[in-house]
Amino acid sequence: MAFRYLAADQHPDHDTIANFRKQHLAKLGELFVQALQLCQKAGLVKLGHVAIDGTKMQANASKHKAMSYGRMGEAEQKLQAEVEALLRHAEEVDEAEDRQYGKASEAINCQQNWRDGRVG
Repeated sequence: MAFRYLAADQHPDHDTIANFRKQHLAKLGELFVQALQLCQKAGLVKLGHVAIDGTKMQANASKHKAMSYGRMGEAEQKLQAEVEALLRHAEEVDEAEDRQYGKASEAINCQQNWRDGRVG
């Protein structure tokens, strides 16, 4: 809500966001992985879970849970695969919605034709 207030309620259409994501899919995937890695280095997340909590508790470091360099590489590959799967899923949902409802530009053209009396 704060963003919409600051932007005077100006926001991109969902189709614009989807097209942007499609156009920049590879770079967005890389950027997302980098953001997750930064959060992991900052201690904000563990691989597979994103959570922010203000609870204070005593630390209990474990040698068994510390990551070796090799294990970090494996974790990064797993993270990359999860991000790619999420992006593929988003693409599949977009395609399914386009097949079911048509593209937004087609709907806008149809609505304009209907208003102009060109469609019965």
